[in-house]
Amino acid sequence: MSGYELDDENSFEAPRLIEPKLHELKLKGHSFDYKFPMHSITVFRFDQAKTIVL
Repeated sequence: MSGYELDDENSFEAPRLIEPKLHELKLKGHSFDYKFPMHSITVFRFDQAKTIVL
């Protein structure tokens, strides 16, 4: 979640000013670059890739 200013808040006039946003990252290798939005709360969730061993 993020806002443009520290004192941004939802209101009846702008009920969705601050809301969760979902972004999908495609990883290549073991690292990635990410630019955090100002005044944001960021949660990363990683799923472990499934590997089949024969």
